[in-house]
Order: sequence, then structure tokens, then C-alpha cells
Amino acid sequence: MQEAFTNFRAFWGSLAAFLLHFSGARSVCNLDGLTVLSFISKPYLESFHHLYEIEDWNRSLMILVIQPEQKNQEELHSLLGIWGYHEEQKTIYENLLYKVSPQCDATCLTGLGNLSETQGNYSLAIEYHTKQLELAKKISDKSGEWVALIGLGNVQEALGNSQEALSYFYQALEIARNIKERRGEVISLGSLGSAYMGLNNNEQAKIYAQKCLKLAKEHQFLIFEARAAMILGNIYQEQNDLTVALNWYQYSLEISRELDDKAVIIDAMRTIGDIYQSLDDLPGALDWVQQSLALAQEFGDKAIQAEAWRGLGNIYASMENWEQSILYFQKRLDFLELTGDKLHLANTLEGLSLAYDKLEQLPEAIKYEEKRLKILMELEDLEKIADSHAYIGYAYLRLQNYYESIQHLQSALSLQREQKNQKAEANTLYNLAELMAHLDQITPAFQLCEEGLRIAQHCDLELVEAFKELQSLIEAYYEQLIKDENG
Repeated sequence: MQEAFTNFRAFWGSLAAFLLHFSGARSVCNLDGLTVLSFISKPYLESFHHLYEIEDWNRSLMILVIQPEQKNQEELHSLLGIWGYHEEQKTIYENLLYKVSPQCDATCLTGLGNLSETQGNYSLAIEYHTKQLELAKKISDKSGEWVALIGLGNVQEALGNSQEALSYFYQALEIARNIKERRGEVISLGSLGSAYMGLNNNEQAKIYAQKCLKLAKEHQFLIFEARAAMILGNIYQEQNDLTVALNWYQYSLEISRELDDKAVIIDAMRTIGDIYQSLDDLPGALDWVQQSLALAQEFGDKAIQAEAWRGLGNIYASMENWEQSILYFQKRLDFLELTGDKLHLANTLEGLSLAYDKLEQLPEAIKYEEKRLKILMELEDLEKIADSHAYIGYAYLRLQNYYESIQHLQSALSLQREQKNQKAEANTLYNLAELMAHLDQITPAFQLCEEGLRIAQHCDLELVEAFKELQSLIEAYYEQLIKDENG
């Protein structure tokens, strides 16, 4: 199953996460036909560089909070981050930290936290955002508090902990409303919409996304308007209303291209690719997601690249190009193993297991499925645990490893009965009946086959004919055993 939504990636106004290492700044940045000219920022950056060299920290900071573009309503350092200068920023943050003021420290800590998140180093991101929250409380900076809470919530959401993310986002929303900071309110609303999607609560997700969109339009926060549109697109995609979803994604892409907001451009292109895949236009899907990946590699956000790898893995699987599917799923797996994101790890392992199964490389398929099963047990996802046991049992049956097979199939059957999942139960009964026949356990094989046939007939499953055929094979095999015994 495709993961239909991506995280709402908030940018935090005056405490936004991004700076550019101005020495050696690139003169032109091309993005899908859109050109960002350095003359917008170059004079400011040269001034900043000079002040930085002479250690005039206060005046250098004043340069960074200038708003060079009215349409964005973003300060210079925020815009530079939106344009994708990440590695260069790290040096600046580390050098400015603890040199100017607590407010500057807050900016640096937030920036370092966000940079750590983009690289998948979530433990370090939490450390920076926690320090920022402690600092904000110490100096009674309510704006700094909601910024830190959003940062912590984003990390938890990236880790798949949507319920914990909600707690942070609600706290941020309350603070932003209390101090009448509209930007903070808009960001918190959008973040709540994204988190509710992670909890499969599309109704609540839509409510908060629409509130975010309305408020962003009222205050002409175009960046956040585009992000709200992305969330609404994700919601409609999840509901399989693909035409409406596509409209929202294209709306978001149009605004983001105008602003040169790379992160949202990349997400919008990838999700448009997802829609094309759902509409069975695989060449179109491949084109969109490949463009998304190329821009993501330029942007330098590993988490966004990992989403593009997922998209390509799924598309190549739909094309039955299993080798290419494995290539991209493996890239995503390598990234996710560094993050500890269990939910997405499980999904990626499922994709790898399926691809190796299709290539008839069952030991590899089992290896990845067993890793997935371990994670699912930690997540306590009983339905998927049952499915995983069922597949492993089936794969071991095909390898004639009957001892391992029966253990997993019996575990699957027990869970499927608890969940009253009769379709899955019928499949498992079929495999158990076949296994018992291989072990010459003819009576249990007949019993399992008859039980499965009753369920298949009751639920009008396609397995009815398969069970009848299996019964005939077991009967023929039993007759042959009798003949062999009688000489």
C-alpha cells in the first residue's frame, strides 16, 4: 500500500531554520524552468559576510532578518533555506550560536534541529529542539516556545509517532493563539492536519487543513497556502478521489513554483506521480517522480529523497520491473534504518519481500519479511502481523521447510480467527491443508480443506474451486498411499 501522505514541513518565520553560507554562493539556481537570481540576495549576503568577518554579530544578524521579497513575507535566512542551501547553513548556525543573544541562539538551535531532521538524524534533531524549548521558557519567549514545539512535533511525526506529534502541535496552537501570532497559528493548524492523516483520521485532518488554508489566504501567507493545499491533496488521495487530489497538488505546485519553494515543489511533483500511477499511467508517473527525485537530490533533504525512492519503487513494481523496484526500495531502507522510523521501515520491507518473491528468490523474500514481522510485533499491528505470519508460512511451504511453515501458518490462523478475517483465514487453511498432505497427515488435511471450503463458499471467495481441486488431489494421494501399503 502506498503511503499517501507526506509530512507538513513547516517553516518558522523569523525563527526559520535556514541560512546560506554566502562565501562561494551560487549565482543562479535553476528549478524546473524557474530561475532564482542571486541579485535578490547577493548584496545582503556580501554585507553579512563582511560583518561576520569582523565579528560584528549584532549587525550581521540584522541583515539576515531583512525581507527581500514582499510576495513571500519571509526573512532572508528563511528564503535561503526554502531555496535549498542546507550544508552551507550548518557552519553558519554553529558559528553564530551563543555569540549574539538568546533570540539568535533560538534561531540557530531551531535551524540545527531542522537540518538534523532533513538528514534523518532524529535523535539530534530532538536534542536541538529540546534545548530551544528550554531556552524559550527560560527567557519567557512564547514565540520561541511554539516554534520549538512545532519542531519536536515534526520529528515525532517523521518517526511515525503521530499521536505524540499531536500533543506538541496542540500546545503550539494554544500558545500562538494566546499571543495572537497568526503565522504560528497557521503552521500549527497545518501540522495538526498532517498529524491526523498519520492517524488515518481524514475527517479531522480535513478540518484543520481547511482552517490552515483559510487563514493563510486571509493573511497572504502563500507558502503555507501551498502546504495546506498539499495536505488536502493527500486527504483526497487517501479517499481515492483522485481528480480532486490532483487539482490540489497542481494548485500547490503552481504557488510553490512562483515562490521557488523547493520542498513543496518536490513533494507536489512526487504526489502527482502517485496519482498518475493510481490512474495506470505508469510512464507519466515515472516521469513526474524522476523529476521529483532529481530536484530532491539537488535540494539535499534525505527524507524527501527517500519519499521519491518509495514512489519509484512502487512504480517499477507496478511495471513488474522487480530489479529496479528492489534498487529504490533498498535505498529507502538504508535511509530508514538510520532514522528508526518503524512504520515506514515495515512498509519498505514489505515492498522488498514482494519483489524478491516475484523473482522467485524466496530466501531473500523471507529474510525481509521476517524483519518486517519483528517490527510489526513492536508496533502491535495485529492484522499485519497475521498477514506477515501467513506469507512466511506460505514461503516456507514452497521451500518444503514444513516445520517453519506450520509454526507461522498456525500463528496466522489464530490471529485471523481472533480478528474474524475469514478471507485471510480461508487462504491460511488452504496452505495448512496442503502442508498436512505433504506430511502424510491425511485426516487433518481433509478436515482443514473442508473447513476452508465452507468459509470460501459462505464468503463467495474465488478459493472455492481451488479447495475442491485440493480435495481431489488429497483423495488421489491418499488412494495412492493405500495402494503402496497394500503392495
